[in-house]
Amino acid sequence: MNLTTKDKVKSLLINYPHLRDSDERLIATYWMKEAGSKDALDNMSATKFLLNFVEGAYTSPESIRRMRQKIQEQDESLRGKSYQKRQKLEQDVRSKIRSL
Repeated sequence: MNLTTKDKVKSLLINYPHLRDSDERLIATYWMKEAGSKDALDNMSATKFLLNFVEGAYTSPESIRRMRQKIQEQDESLRGKSYQKRQKLEQDVRSKIRSL
């Protein structure tokens, strides 16, 4: 069964909560899975990785980021801690503005 980008990103967000707040970590983990394993990446030269990337062997980082954004928009339980902090800060700022 071929999983879609959405399925893969959602699985990563569910299984690795620390990825919810970092697109860079999410993308790196996604690519590691696409490469086959951490060992596969460890044994690959940077040149080979870049050649594979430009040839389309890895999902574009923008596609992964956009999918993460869409998933988190639809499923609040998959949002990260920074989202919760921003929401709290927003509420505090709104309260201060109302009290002016």
